[in-house]
Amino acid sequence: MAREIAVVDEVLQQEASTTAIMTHGNLMALILKHFDDCIGYIEWEKLSNPDVYRVQFFNGAIYLERMIFF
Repeated sequence: MAREIAVVDEVLQQEASTTAIMTHGNLMALILKHFDDCIGYIEWEKLSNPDVYRVQFFNGAIYLERMIFF
């Protein structure tokens, strides 16, 4: 998990206000768990293909939102 979080941390140091990071489900679940300890096996099992999550950082708070596309 440390390697992927290092990439996310590097992206967060950039001046861009919006960034897309693409990965596979296993790695995405680990990244999401880093930001929300409630993410676990059940959430990993529910991942679809494709799946999109929005992670927002605002005033020290982190917001996770699963984006649903039909």
